[in-house]
Amino acid sequence: MAFNAYKAEPKSNNKVHLASFSKHLYMLSDWMDDASATYINENKYKIFDMNPREIVPRNFRNGKRIDFGDTYRTAYGAASYKVRKMFRKIVAASEKENIYELIKLSSENYKYLDEKIFKEAFWLAYLHFSYNPCTPIIFAYFEKMFNNR
Repeated sequence: MAFNAYKAEPKSNNKVHLASFSKHLYMLSDWMDDASATYINENKYKIFDMNPREIVPRNFRNGKRIDFGDTYRTAYGAASYKVRKMFRKIVAASEKENIYELIKLSSENYKYLDEKIFKEAFWLAYLHFSYNPCTPIIFAYFEKMFNNR
């Protein structure tokens, strides 16, 4: 998980290496000094995240994760590139409260595969706004669209 997290989000995770001093393999993480982090680099759209109880200064150096315990791939991170791209379009329109753009995205006549991409991205956006604040108008729109699809 640590290798995948670093490769996917190098700005949020310290580089990790695999080493062997005997027949056992060890994971080593690049980090400087012993001072705990005073800040944590945050991605708006996280591909990997960790359990909130692990998000403490001792697990971060220079804003980057050094301890990958309880790290997991998010629903966003598990989605394909095209789904993530559509998700970001939906979220951007929602954050701007651009109902017309949301209607345009949802009423477009998609081909079969593009329709699957849209549905998955829309489900991710609905999930995102279920846990993150948005305006009541936008959430009502998502509720309506989610029930209609």
